[in-house]
Amino acid sequence: MTGINTVSNGMAIILKPFEDVAGTALNNATSAGAAIARWDCGQDPANGANDINKYLPGSCRATITSAGGHKSGT
Repeated sequence: MTGINTVSNGMAIILKPFEDVAGTALNNATSAGAAIARWDCGQDPANGANDINKYLPGSCRATITSAGGHKSGT
């Protein structure tokens, strides 16, 4: 994240896609090209103690405990 404030600048977020609203994880082997029905977003655990969740959209806000093979970025 960049440009929101000094606390969130440089912090990373993770976006996790799901194939249905129930939260079924996408399977790379069978889900390629499929529609994404739900996103969860949360701060990267590597951010440390800075809590930036209040700057994330409420519609996808979740506690992310691991990147789980997903890329993290700022």
